[in-house]
Amino acid sequence: MNVNISAAGNSPESITVYVPNLVLPTGKYELSFKAEGLKGEMPYEVRSMKDPKTVYASGTTDSETTLETFDLNEPTEDAEIVFMIGEQTGSITFSDVTLYKRANL
Repeated sequence: MNVNISAAGNSPESITVYVPNLVLPTGKYELSFKAEGLKGEMPYEVRSMKDPKTVYASGTTDSETTLETFDLNEPTEDAEIVFMIGEQTGSITFSDVTLYKRANL
């Protein structure tokens, strides 16, 4: 997915890119993605769609490839991955966005 931003917003949340409608059972997860063209840090979250204040994982990245692991203690039927790009300008290309449930060992 390619996003072209002509003017930055006043906060990271002013422009967002979503991967919605994720059903996640309890377990350990690994989020990975590539974001080419970042200028500075970009916040991201895995959170509830119904209640965005319920955040399962979050971080910031300024690198092309990001890997984040997290534990989900309660299952959810309304999760989303959110990339907050409001302070970015130019072209950002997102690719290889994956959220893997790790095997229980």
